[in-house]
Amino acid sequence: MSPAAIHQYRLYGLMPIGDTPRAGGWWYHTDLATKKKWYNHQGGFDSEIGWGEYVGWMKYEAERVARVAQDESHPVTAEFKPVQSDEQIVPIIDSLVNDTERLFQVNIPNRGRLIEGFPEDLVVECQGAVSGAGIRGVAVPPLPPKLMAGAMIPRWQHAELVVNAMRTRDPGLLLLCLLHNHQTRSLEQAEKLLDAWLAHPQAKDIAQHFGASAGVRR
Repeated sequence: MSPAAIHQYRLYGLMPIGDTPRAGGWWYHTDLATKKKWYNHQGGFDSEIGWGEYVGWMKYEAERVARVAQDESHPVTAEFKPVQSDEQIVPIIDSLVNDTERLFQVNIPNRGRLIEGFPEDLVVECQGAVSGAGIRGVAVPPLPPKLMAGAMIPRWQHAELVVNAMRTRDPGLLLLCLLHNHQTRSLEQAEKLLDAWLAHPQAKDIAQHFGASAGVRR
């Protein structure tokens, strides 16, 4: 219920939920002061402050898992209680294996046109009835034209850029993905980020896939 979520509701005609308000348009992310105006005192999850705190928390959790795993003097359950979390993966598995039908938020192909206006081979996030029979997507009414044109179709086009980049091995398409990102501030910033990513040792396989060891093609 951040100001950004309310603004997106007024702009597009439907209330965004979950992570949706985090994305939005570039106008929510021009600088830290703007991010604080639209999200919270940290500027939202993806701000310089919010993301830094998240990385710090992840580092702490990774160290905690390693410490507990190596401590044979105490059971793991003393630190990590065997209770169901808010994550839905275990209940989904339970529904599939034990044929207990429930509704979950899932990512599945748009077969049967669950969301009108998109191809059937596009993976969409929607509600799905999960049971021993599998996952059956729940169709939604047609989305408002303004939402389709202003937000949904651009996301589809971004997905097509990623797919075509992998198919053609053209790093220029990766650059276009970055240029369409709401957090990108300049062409030079995007080029430097892509060069740094492809040069990173952990991205060696990706760099080889794109033949991009010498950097981004310009």
